[in-house]
Amino acid sequence: MPRGLDNNYNTGLPGQRSHLSTFEDVLTLNYHHWGQYLYVRLRFNNYNFYDPVDGANLPVFLITGGDPGRRYRQFQPGISGASPTGGRFEYLAGAYFQSDRLGLRLEPMLPN
Repeated sequence: MPRGLDNNYNTGLPGQRSHLSTFEDVLTLNYHHWGQYLYVRLRFNNYNFYDPVDGANLPVFLITGGDPGRRYRQFQPGISGASPTGGRFEYLAGAYFQSDRLGLRLEPMLPN
């Protein structure tokens, strides 16, 4: 049940709270020389979440539930190059890769 005016917090046992952490890092390099263009981009995402819940709401955890939690990581490097326009020969080339990993959090959901 919500307590007070702030409905983001609910009553319950110690340790019953959601945990969310996330961040993103991006590195972009642009290089231009002799009319040639080179673009490099590296991107990394990280996301962790879990939400332990005691369904009985008693002084001890008897019925646990909620979201077991998940961990997500993503890595995306990419590179591309281009020639100047209007010349006899023009090109545009690139490569992209993406790696993802999603895992479930399987630790016991006990209070701190």
